[in-house]
Amino acid sequence: MKIWFNKNFSSIAFLLQELQKNPQVTTLFSHIEEVEYQKYADEFIYEPENSDDYLNFCLAVCRQYNVDVFYPWRNFSTLYPHRAQFAELGVTVIFPCSATNFRLIDNKAAFYRHLLAHKIAVNIPLFATANNKAEFMAEYDLLRPRTEKVCMKPAVSIYAAGFKIIHDEAGYDPWQALLCGKDQYAIAYRHLVELLPEQFFNEIMLLDFLPGDEYSHDMLCRDGKIIAGTIRQKHNAADKYQTLIQNAELERMSRLLVAEFKLNGFINVQYRDDKNGVPFVLEINPRISGGIAKVAVSGIDYVNLFVKSIHHETSTMRDIQQEYGLKVGADKKYVVIR
Repeated sequence: MKIWFNKNFSSIAFLLQELQKNPQVTTLFSHIEEVEYQKYADEFIYEPENSDDYLNFCLAVCRQYNVDVFYPWRNFSTLYPHRAQFAELGVTVIFPCSATNFRLIDNKAAFYRHLLAHKIAVNIPLFATANNKAEFMAEYDLLRPRTEKVCMKPAVSIYAAGFKIIHDEAGYDPWQALLCGKDQYAIAYRHLVELLPEQFFNEIMLLDFLPGDEYSHDMLCRDGKIIAGTIRQKHNAADKYQTLIQNAELERMSRLLVAEFKLNGFINVQYRDDKNGVPFVLEINPRISGGIAKVAVSGIDYVNLFVKSIHHETSTMRDIQQEYGLKVGADKKYVVIR
């Protein structure tokens, strides 16, 4: 079986590397440029930087390289409407979700609005949105009395780009925070107001800042159901590790989200606790996460399960049995049993 992975985040390296151990699988990987982790694929090809004719490129690759399974990340939402053309070639395509659902997931404001409108029983933070300076200041004044602190971020962003914790307390010294190296994700409200343009290029969200621990729920899914999942607790203290835990409430919310958006393949959902330890949904990442190597030490062979899911094989209890309480550091070999 030949599986093709197109341009993706560097976390795809783990999947490519682990699939090398399966003699029944060969891998094809493509990217717009050479990358260090391409060496883990059996074959590597270049993709066009310009994606105007990306569909025909993908169809041609499937034919030329006898692809059995295509797991796209780049432009998958634009390929989704043409899935019948891949089926005609006998190619199984693993789309993380539909193009419509991706637009909802990708825009965090639209994502929250959808959850509210459809009464999905998950916790979401207090939030508001603004498209200009006047709206931003008005929404801030409305939201601030209901929170201990407000944060902001673009409705569409990755890697925490644009995320800021807004400080308006009298004793906050932005210069001192800058000198102490604590200003990366913080900004004084009075300075922010001076920087805001009259009209925003992108919709901006204002949210209740959640000060508790953060969680990543890494899952393998198929047709809106979770095959297996592992939760990483990211401690806010200076601990240089994450803990693999079991949490029924997070698992419950993830099941609802996976079902609502009919998610497939490797999926990551981010949560964060409020001051009372109540978890709230932050976002869905419909892709393999950077923490996949960490959850692999839980005892679940996610890569083998991935191959089984392609063949529609049913997983067993032994397949999804895992160990909790493991502490995992930046290096996946750094594991300590609590």
